[in-house]
Amino acid sequence: MKDILKVFVIDDDLDDQVLMKQAFESADTAVRVQFATRSDEALAHLVAVEKSEQPSIIVSDYNMPMMNGEEFLRRLSNEARYDNTPKVIVSTAASPSVVEACMIQGASKYFIKPSDFEQLVQLANRIIALAKQL
Repeated sequence: MKDILKVFVIDDDLDDQVLMKQAFESADTAVRVQFATRSDEALAHLVAVEKSEQPSIIVSDYNMPMMNGEEFLRRLSNEARYDNTPKVIVSTAASPSVVEACMIQGASKYFIKPSDFEQLVQLANRIIALAKQL
């Protein structure tokens, strides 16, 4: 039996959540996608979650209410148990300074959010491959 890959996605756009879930499920049937709509709620969840339920990978949008992706990564870095968990930003924000700031704060990768579903499935495959490397 394949291990279930636990993907935790933080995105405040409900339509993007639906598309991300469909893309991950199209990419791999052994994936469980869980969502948070705000970075502060995501951080609270990740701090409180049981070790057995920790995500295999964390995927966040950059432009989020309450705190952006860079701030989320900075705060999550205080949780040592996520040191080896890949953290990925997927966003329409493409500024090199934003990308660099997120990488400095611990992002494993920074991807520009694709505009069509086929590209989103390809991105989901890349994210799954990254999660399986560790």
